Amino acid sequence: MASKLPIEIIDILLVEDNPGDARLVQEMLKEGMGQPWSLITADTLAQGLAVINNDGIDLVDPA
Repeated sequence: MASKLPIEIIDILLVEDNPGDARLVQEMLKEGMGQPWSLITADTLAQGLAVINNDGIDLVDPA
């Protein structure tokens, strides 16, 4: 019997200071991503860099 590989969650960092725009990106991801994902938002570049340094990110969207 073939074993199933675990599905990896893609960690996405969005650097965006407008909550409305961040929500819009989140909704677009819901429609277009075929793989499980987790969206992490940062209001500033400094916050985004801290997330990258501390948590590791798979994809960055510098909206």
